[in-house]
Amino acid sequence: MKLDPKYQLDPDALSMLYIRSSGGQLVPLNAVANITKAGRAFTVNHFGQKQRSPFFNLRPDVSLGEAISSIHKVAAKTLLNDHDQLPGTAQAFESSMQGLGLLLLMAILVIYLVLGILYESFIHPLTILSDCLPPASARC
Repeated sequence: MKLDPKYQLDPDALSMLYIRSSGGQLVPLNAVANITKAGRAFTVNHFGQKQRSPFFNLRPDVSLGEAISSIHKVAAKTLLNDHDQLPGTAQAFESSMQGLGLLLLMAILVIYLVLGILYESFIHPLTILSDCLPPASARC
């Protein structure tokens, strides 16, 4: 069914639609359905043939990481199938966090190698790097 564009913005226009009953009479749509206004997305984004969901906005006191972890907890409890990846910024955040541990390890290794070349020693880079670990990181 398609509605004339001038009626698309008026929810009361749905009451002007008639459907055929099992007896063959025309019945107004609002006689068999409750029409309520609800806030919904104006568009439904798709990736491939699957709907990309959920969409969410963050409260000012919640970080993106906290929101993503709580969404995954709820999805694991309530969804039967594997759920899709989160859209937009949340997807970019998740993909950037996946390789963060390996990237940090590689950075420490490169710093160790550069310091080892500069000091021509295997021990001095370890003493320098151990001085910059989290408990003593205020000195770096």
